Amino acid sequence: MRRAYLRIWFFSIVFLGLYLSAGSQTVSQSDEHLSLQYDLLLAKEFQSGAPGCVVLASRKGKVFYEKAFGLADLEMKVPNVVDTVFEIASNTKQFTALAIMQLVEQGKISLQDSIAAYIPDYPTDGYYISIEHLLTHVSGISDFMANEEFDSTVWRLDYTPIDFIEFFKREHLDFVPGTEYSYSNSGYFLLGYIIEKVSGVSYQEYIQENIFSPAGMTNSYYGDSKRIINNRAKGYAMGVDGYENAEYVSPTILYSAGALLSTVEDFFKYYQALNAHVLVSRKTLAEIRTSYTLQDGAETGYGYGVQVRTVEGHRTIAHAGGGPGHWTMHWYFPDDDVHFIIFTNCENYIGKDSFVFDLAILAVGE
Repeated sequence: MRRAYLRIWFFSIVFLGLYLSAGSQTVSQSDEHLSLQYDLLLAKEFQSGAPGCVVLASRKGKVFYEKAFGLADLEMKVPNVVDTVFEIASNTKQFTALAIMQLVEQGKISLQDSIAAYIPDYPTDGYYISIEHLLTHVSGISDFMANEEFDSTVWRLDYTPIDFIEFFKREHLDFVPGTEYSYSNSGYFLLGYIIEKVSGVSYQEYIQENIFSPAGMTNSYYGDSKRIINNRAKGYAMGVDGYENAEYVSPTILYSAGALLSTVEDFFKYYQALNAHVLVSRKTLAEIRTSYTLQDGAETGYGYGVQVRTVEGHRTIAHAGGGPGHWTMHWYFPDDDVHFIIFTNCENYIGKDSFVFDLAILAVGE
């Protein structure tokens, strides 16, 4: 597996082209008719006997479509079910950003704090890098996926957070902080370490106690290859001779940039808790869902852990996550209160963003 592919897997940018490709808006229709459309389109895309997906769609707080397709385990012929647990990859970043904002609300941290306050020896090339810079991918810190030394020898190893920071911190900044947008897993890895320093507990403990538990997310976990997790899907890739088991990457490298596991139902619960202001205040949630503005006045289309844009007159909150053997995508239309969530267990579905958007916009209608 080439490093370029691994880099693509972990990127969760929802590209502008995805927005421009959407052309399937229709007038409002009955949930029953829409569900039949989903059945036909998804059954065609996710064949029986192959890796598959679980999909959840809701409108006005009510789930009107939830269905599983394909197999969770090809060797044992175990089908996906609605509560299959998937690696959510870079959708983890939503939870990392939320944890930071909870600490901000508690007065334990400020968005304008320098990262030097928490990692004193982190090289910044003489520039001021703030917590907000990390949250919004404008820090200038290179993505460790682009590091020439990041290869299969590295990504299979277990690291402590500070040890892996030592691995990637030697790189110079790509640009002056706040002047450009460039997606960086390194930035979100640093945020996980800062969460640990400020809270006094591990990243996984913090997420469990402060997000999963209060949101009622009983089937969500921090990645652990040794732990027995009921209904966990195996991840696959398409090889020369057919499907094969996905490459292994240590959860300690994914960490706060991509190590969480969840179900579509739990992810929906998470958004319900967010919108009910169970996890953060209304004011803080609005800040999370506001696009960052660069020094030249240009908007990046990215807030804190989520992409935020207006598409064909509809505000959207979105993020994708791709990792070895998995790909996940979530669209939320806040003004319409429509969700579309899809979790898959095959990395070859990466790049189907426009297909998923077309499905999501069907639930919005005109």
